[in-house]
Amino acid sequence: MSSRFLIPRTLGIAAVLYGSWLLLSGKFDLMHMGVGAAVTLVVGWQAAQCRPRRVALFLRWTTYLPWLFWQVVLSNLRVARLVFAPARSLRPRFIKVRPGTHGDGALALLGCSITLTPGTVSIDIDDRELLVHALDEESARSVEDGDMARRVDRLFEDRER
Repeated sequence: MSSRFLIPRTLGIAAVLYGSWLLLSGKFDLMHMGVGAAVTLVVGWQAAQCRPRRVALFLRWTTYLPWLFWQVVLSNLRVARLVFAPARSLRPRFIKVRPGTHGDGALALLGCSITLTPGTVSIDIDDRELLVHALDEESARSVEDGDMARRVDRLFEDRER
């Protein structure tokens, strides 16, 4: 990108970031305003140099991480219900899943995401296949339905193909 477009783009991004900084911090003394200006200029400069592909990747991550957090919350509640239920419905089992994700990074992220959600643990990744331990049928079905694998694959859709 030529400097003819880079400087105005940097200043535009920095202005939006600086406005957000002032609004969210509520600090209007010289030190906070100076640090805010310096940081937003540096971040604005870096952001102005980003290619659209990286921006799209960032936006995909901003949808995946809250979704993953919500899955962790739901899984925590499910595991708590299993622990405190009078008639325990624990049926631990191993399942093998061939998620069809593209690339080693996507497969590794999927394994980590499965392990982060309580009730499931990725045991092994071998030959594009995951071995997962699940505490109950519902946990096993949530891995087998492939929703998480599809979401992870979307993060890597323009890479590793």
